[in-house]
Amino acid sequence: MHATVLSSDPAASRCTSAPRSFQRCWAFIYRLLSGMSHLSVGVKLTLGFSLVLTATVAIAWVAIHAMQVLQVQSSQLRSLDSWQWRLAQVRIAEKAFGLAGGETAAQDVRVQLNRLQVQLDGELSWEPATPALRSAVNAYSSAFNDYADAQKKSSGLSLANAGIGRGC
Repeated sequence: MHATVLSSDPAASRCTSAPRSFQRCWAFIYRLLSGMSHLSVGVKLTLGFSLVLTATVAIAWVAIHAMQVLQVQSSQLRSLDSWQWRLAQVRIAEKAFGLAGGETAAQDVRVQLNRLQVQLDGELSWEPATPALRSAVNAYSSAFNDYADAQKKSSGLSLANAGIGRGC
């Protein structure tokens, strides 16, 4: 599994127990550096600094790209957080309607639902789940309207039954 490196370099000959891939890498580096022995010091320094500059530019590009990705994801999270807050406002208005009843409380729920729909159409238009969210809001709105109608009929019946009981 381990092989010796056939090289005149004493450092390479000391690495006889190193894995073959490491020995190949070391041999490549040794050949590359020995091939540069005829170059002047100025050229070697220029190549070294250009290599460092290239690595710095690559790291800077990766960092800038990562920051852009983070910015987009942060914007998406803020937008979803805002949507969840708006949905919580709808739920609070619905609970208030369930407790108090009345047309004004039902109208408040409808206003909150409209605000949620406007937010869906505006801020979250980029979201891949927007069609599913829009359909869920429409289903929620329809279910609430049915609930409000049933509550209205129920309160109308209980008022009629209360009037019948008094007349007797």
